[in-house]
Amino acid sequence: MKKLILFLSFIYLGSLVVFAQSLSLRNLAGAVNNGDTITYVSTDNNVIFSSFIWIKNNSAQPISVRVKKIELNVLSGTENYFCWTSCYLPSQFIGDTLRLNAGQTNKTNFSGDYGAQGVSGKSQIMYVFYDDANHNDSVAFVAEYYAGSGVGIANSDMQKTFANLYPSPAKNSVTLDYYLTKYSDAATFELRNILGSIVKSFKLNNSAGKMKFDVGDLQNGIYFYTIKVDDKVLVSHKMVVQK
Repeated sequence: MKKLILFLSFIYLGSLVVFAQSLSLRNLAGAVNNGDTITYVSTDNNVIFSSFIWIKNNSAQPISVRVKKIELNVLSGTENYFCWTSCYLPSQFIGDTLRLNAGQTNKTNFSGDYGAQGVSGKSQIMYVFYDDANHNDSVAFVAEYYAGSGVGIANSDMQKTFANLYPSPAKNSVTLDYYLTKYSDAATFELRNILGSIVKSFKLNNSAGKMKFDVGDLQNGIYFYTIKVDDKVLVSHKMVVQK
């Protein structure tokens, strides 16, 4: 079956703030900014996608780098794994450390692999690269995999859904504005830190609205928020806390 693979990269909504960040990412298309989404699309629901990323140490010191896989939204029946120091089983979410010397770019070790296994639809997986000695010194991207003939419809629904969390950078509180084209009683909001742990979570009681909540208890850093309906991610964006 003829395969169509499109790479669409866009920057998450929200203002950016400068942190001490030693690592950066690229692929063949160019720079991959912290929090970017790279989308892979194929009409073949037996496709195997491979997400290749280069990792650079921009600091003046060697860094021992780990990779963490976070399954934001993965369809049942599909399979995914990643390679770093070696290729790991699908059940392994954190890789071993790999030393990057000052100024070194590693172009060969990482790939994030996703097999649709005959399942049509969308899955989202985040990959976080971080200094093993300082987990806040990290960079991440989200791989979004669409497989099967109905992917165009799914992508259209995603584009109509809206969510914005502001201000970003935030200090004490933030406001969430959202509008969902798909809604059920199981709609939820989740805020995760860079390592994938949920730090805030609550139910959305309406298909559209505005909610304000406190982030004063969170540490400075980059966070990712998602809105799920029936355990499927409709929106995923980035926000920053800086006090």
